[in-house]
Amino acid sequence: MDWLAGILELLGGWLVGNKKKVGFISNVFGCSVWIYVALTTHVYGLLIVVVPALFVNTRNYLKWRKEEMANKNFKEKKYMDEGGNVCPYCESTDVKAFGQVQVDGASGYQSAMCNQCESEWTDVYTLTGVEEITGV
Repeated sequence: MDWLAGILELLGGWLVGNKKKVGFISNVFGCSVWIYVALTTHVYGLLIVVVPALFVNTRNYLKWRKEEMANKNFKEKKYMDEGGNVCPYCESTDVKAFGQVQVDGASGYQSAMCNQCESEWTDVYTLTGVEEITGV
């Protein structure tokens, strides 16, 4: 079982190093296996390292998630401030809307994409008023 814990820890470190949030999950499972190994083999000194590591990995996952959400909100705000003319993922200005605007009540939806990073998203429009057409 100790080899499994070691593999999970190494995999977790590799994934976190590659900016993959799932690496923290791998580390938590690795720590859990280490705890099992420590308790079943009566090597209690291992718990001094592994139990705090379990809490550190959980804390880091939660901090990463919080920062990720704040970053997403920031990028969405910047996209809105730029009038939809900048990619919400890579911030390139090489973006385009395509297809027809789909209307659902007071909302409209249109697909958009970035030619730079190839991300796709949906622009959401809201009815904000009406203007009279004169001269008709």
